[in-house]
Amino acid sequence: MSLDKIKKILGKDLFSKAYYKKEITITDLLLIQFLLIKANIDYDVTFTSKTPRILANIQLTLYFDPNFQISVTITFCE
Repeated sequence: MSLDKIKKILGKDLFSKAYYKKEITITDLLLIQFLLIKANIDYDVTFTSKTPRILANIQLTLYFDPNFQISVTITFCE
C-alpha cells in the first residue's frame, strides 16, 4: 500500500477525531469500519466494556503491511 493512500485514509476528519480526541460514537466506529473495508485495509477491533474503574473503549489496530501497523485505544462517548 502506498504512503499516499495511507495518508488519504488517515487524513479523513473521522480518523483525526478518533486519533486526537480519543473518543468516538458507535456511529463513528461503524463508519470507520466501512471506510477501512472500502479501502481494503486489514484491521482488528477489540471492545472493553465499561466498569467502575474504566470507561468503555475499543482498541483499533490497522495493518498496512507485515512491518507497519497502527494501534490506538479510543473511548466511547455516551
